[in-house]
Amino acid sequence: MHYDTLRDLYKSMETYVSFRYPELEKSLNGGPVPSIVTDVVILHQDNPHGLQVIEEILGEEEALDTTELKNELAQLSVNLLKLQKSWKQFPLKVWEIFDANHQSISRMMSVLSARAVLIASAEVPYQCPKTSAYSTKACCAVIARNSESDTKW
Repeated sequence: MHYDTLRDLYKSMETYVSFRYPELEKSLNGGPVPSIVTDVVILHQDNPHGLQVIEEILGEEEALDTTELKNELAQLSVNLLKLQKSWKQFPLKVWEIFDANHQSISRMMSVLSARAVLIASAEVPYQCPKTSAYSTKACCAVIARNSESDTKW
């Protein structure tokens, strides 16, 4: 199986994996970026594993580190087998599917809202005189203008 195919298959079920198994999801698709936990006094760096780490190894311009790649693939295989066994024993219930989709949509809306605010504050200097908030109409105009252009955001 090619990496791109595996990544696409994982992306099709990522919503449900992250809903039911958030810790396993980190080891299946953990980002290679250190994370900071703000509600704990001691800050730590996660040891990422999974598809994003594999993608980074494959994309390196230097010589391919086959040992690290083999280790990541072995870890990924173990975690995928855990996931497969768990889903055979405990299939997703309808309410879990609805909740997982709801969380996914909420995350997407949060990202879109944050981007809209950034765009509005950067490109539309108009502020409401009473509340000092940026106007919704102006914000929507910026979003519409950027949606029509070829700009990725």
